[in-house]
Amino acid sequence: MLHGEENAVYADAGYTGVEKREEHENREVIWQIAARRSTYSKLNKRSLLYKTKRKIEYCKAQTWAKLEHPFRVVKPHFGKG
Repeated sequence: MLHGEENAVYADAGYTGVEKREEHENREVIWQIAARRSTYSKLNKRSLLYKTKRKIEYCKAQTWAKLEHPFRVVKPHFGKG
């Protein structure tokens, strides 16, 4: 649910590629989309790249969870649920 004044958008892996859609071409936002598991599961679990990507995804998930849980309380007030 975008209202037009977002600075950053956090979403799960289902929204991969959303920044390429026509309706979002002119938006000046930071897209923090979670990576699909397959993008880093190919890497060796002991490699530095794997560990770094996992930490980045963990941080994204933490932020997303902090925003998503209160949303279920606020959503009915906007008539969305």
